[in-house]
Amino acid sequence: MILVVHRSAPLRRLLVASLAELDRSVVAASTAEQALELIKRHEGHFSLLVTGNILPGMDGPELALRFRQCCGPVVPVIMTSAYERPPDGACDVFIREPFEVADVVRAARRLTG
Repeated sequence: MILVVHRSAPLRRLLVASLAELDRSVVAASTAEQALELIKRHEGHFSLLVTGNILPGMDGPELALRFRQCCGPVVPVIMTSAYERPPDGACDVFIREPFEVADVVRAARRLTG
């Protein structure tokens, strides 16, 4: 299962639809708080987190840390941002916004096998 967290509803919907083509379930949240609820509800079932670096409630690196605490330290994270690069170690792949959704799908395919 893939978790997509992004504050932009149109981009979030596009990512969900595109990542579903990888034959994986995809769930989405618009805030870190919603994402944490999904992480608790589906604990142990996530194979990837795709998140923005700037989110309502907390930043992407903090969400990634909490995600990995629940899902395991080796579950990959893709982070996107138009503003700033996350700190080293916060994610496995960083993609600068604006981006082509195909770039995220390629990275997800590579990270999840």
